[in-house]
Amino acid sequence: MSTTEWSLLCVLDLRHGYYANDIWQDAEIEPSDTTALMFQRYGCRLRKTAAGAEIWYQTNNGVAPLKSIPAETSLGFILSSSTQYFHTFTQTADAGMEDVLVFRDTQTASTGALGMDARFFSPPAGVGMPVKSADFQQSFRTPRAAQQVSVVGASDGVIYWQEPNLQTAFKSLALKLTGVPEGLYSLQFDHDTVMDFVLLNTPNAVGYISLTPAGKDIPPTQRMVLDGNTIQPQTLMLKLEPRTSIWRYVVSGLPDQAATITTKEGGDTFTSPKPLQVTGRAAVEFMSKAALPLRQSQTARDSFALTFNDHNGVPAKIALPIASPQTTRMEQTSLGNQLVSTMYVNI
Repeated sequence: MSTTEWSLLCVLDLRHGYYANDIWQDAEIEPSDTTALMFQRYGCRLRKTAAGAEIWYQTNNGVAPLKSIPAETSLGFILSSSTQYFHTFTQTADAGMEDVLVFRDTQTASTGALGMDARFFSPPAGVGMPVKSADFQQSFRTPRAAQQVSVVGASDGVIYWQEPNLQTAFKSLALKLTGVPEGLYSLQFDHDTVMDFVLLNTPNAVGYISLTPAGKDIPPTQRMVLDGNTIQPQTLMLKLEPRTSIWRYVVSGLPDQAATITTKEGGDTFTSPKPLQVTGRAAVEFMSKAALPLRQSQTARDSFALTFNDHNGVPAKIALPIASPQTTRMEQTSLGNQLVSTMYVNI
């Protein structure tokens, strides 16, 4: 009698410093088209958890179909976010908002059994950005030359498109990829990879995870298909950091300008009040002296209060709101282009 049991292959722990407890709360993870087919073929299943996902594999009478998977195979997973402000509060490789492709992390567990490569995207669209499986034009800064150009799947090594017998140098290529499954691909000139890119049909996609059983630094004896009857499960963690911004408080209705912003932990975090006019009313502006992290909820580190004297001269204190991605914009400041979060407070 055949019996089917399920065993844990790995845990994908998705973290984000913007959210409470560092748990990426609105993350959605799905296998790519090619990986979904592999799951069917090799008896695997993706189980979503509160902090990410788990990958399970089945064994039939002690025999795991997963063990016959080719050593060079990689498993691809698409990450999406349900919030439209993901790119506003998520830190990318550079400080600016104009990043194209961000290589976030590569992790290999101590057992060496599974490596994780994660890529995240930011507007505007460009090299490496998620695009629909369709024909598109790829441009290059300098002229290129190759006798043969190919698009090769990273997970299966299959050539999905090829342009042979190119006669002249070129600065752009028309890639004909209509109907090609979503996933990670490499563009190759005469068998040399010139760039990796991702084809995605998933709405709100923000990143792509590739799990590679046979990573470059993993000896053949330590690949996912290990000796023995069981595969040692492991946890792979991906941690995104929140963006930082200059926090600006614009306060109107103060009896006088002798006001300060204080924190629970003390410290001189904000500038002295600067007078200005807001819709014809007198107001003051406070700017943080350094960029502060954007967070979904308040912590002790960013609990700010406004202290002032009321109309009767009595000392008063009110709690201030924290910065929000909805009110965060790239602005020109004295230090150049910076993210600025503006909060309006009326006394």
